[in-house]
Amino acid sequence: MLLADGSVRRPKALRAAGIRPQAIADALRAGQVAKTQEGAYFVPGAEPRRDLVDLAGACTRMPRAVVCLLSAAHLSGLVDEAPPKLWLALPQGVHATTVGDTPRHVLRWSYEGAFEVGVIEDEVCGVAIRRTNAVRTVVDLLRYSKHVGGIGAGIHAARRYVATGGRATDFLVVAETLQVPSSTMRDLQVAAAAIGGGG
Repeated sequence: MLLADGSVRRPKALRAAGIRPQAIADALRAGQVAKTQEGAYFVPGAEPRRDLVDLAGACTRMPRAVVCLLSAAHLSGLVDEAPPKLWLALPQGVHATTVGDTPRHVLRWSYEGAFEVGVIEDEVCGVAIRRTNAVRTVVDLLRYSKHVGGIGAGIHAARRYVATGGRATDFLVVAETLQVPSSTMRDLQVAAAAIGGGG
């Protein structure tokens, strides 16, 4: 079965694979598939953790979104637990889909390089997503510290990154490329000096 690998698919993708809408409806009624709050389908019991299903579902509805901050930190292994809501960034003027009641926080980025620097392609539950990599995520956690309850999350993520072989100076390179505010650069310099981890 197409969804047996734990993937999450939108109806359009299922139809493109040759599955008729009536077959989808029949499988839903029979309990063979279930539907996310975002309108995508998965196989009950084969799906990964609910937070990943919800994230994949949201990204199918908002393909221009970039997974960021605490959600990206979780995907990068910088934090142990999934955040209680999804963290996504969208360009200015792009509609944020509100289907379902999955809690989410959407940032609007408009600065140069926001959707390119440190943004990588990944796959969650069979869905192609874009997310910030580990270094960019640390920079963003400090840049948007007021959104995540202070600089503690950024410092913790930075320590985790360095502990797994990264360099503290990597943060400064990305921050300079993005021309972050001077206050963020100061926080990063303090964090880099305190953490160490090579130059």
